[in-house]
Amino acid sequence: ATTRPGLSDEFARIDLIARLFSLGLSRTAIVTGAVPPMTQWDSHVENQLWQDRCYENLFANLRSLCATLEGTPGMSGAPLLASTRILVLSEMGRQPTFNAQGGKDHWPTTSAMLIGADVAGGRTYGATDDGLVARGLDRSTGEASESADRFDPGALAATLALGFDVDPAALAPGSTALSAIWS
Repeated sequence: ATTRPGLSDEFARIDLIARLFSLGLSRTAIVTGAVPPMTQWDSHVENQLWQDRCYENLFANLRSLCATLEGTPGMSGAPLLASTRILVLSEMGRQPTFNAQGGKDHWPTTSAMLIGADVAGGRTYGATDDGLVARGLDRSTGEASESADRFDPGALAATLALGFDVDPAALAPGSTALSAIWS
């Protein structure tokens, strides 16, 4: 019988990631996060009931991850968080308004969060229009712009490449990085 991973499993996974990073045995990790019992991200009904629990769990896991990385010295002796970047995203968004069942259906626009070293944080980049569709994004300022292209997966790849000193054109030809996000 298979069992659903619990939150304690997730915290153990975070500790393992920190140990591997601190020893120089790994430079990347994917943390999917356990979903609390009786909840799901894909909620087309009673969205607030389902989603609130998932978000509470997501942010608890992020707090734990950041605290663990802050409290774990890396090979240089500095806390791991000083040299780590955390990307939080989903492959799809949720409709910004409730449907007739109090849920949210799929939506082609989503958001991403970047935490950590060299991130010019504490702000939101981009915006949506009155129809809640993503507006164009000025890649040098991060401000919404009617004359700029929308931020798409290629632009995200170019942005991440720029943050890791990789040529964005080599990774995402034709896409422009959001340079404003890097401090």
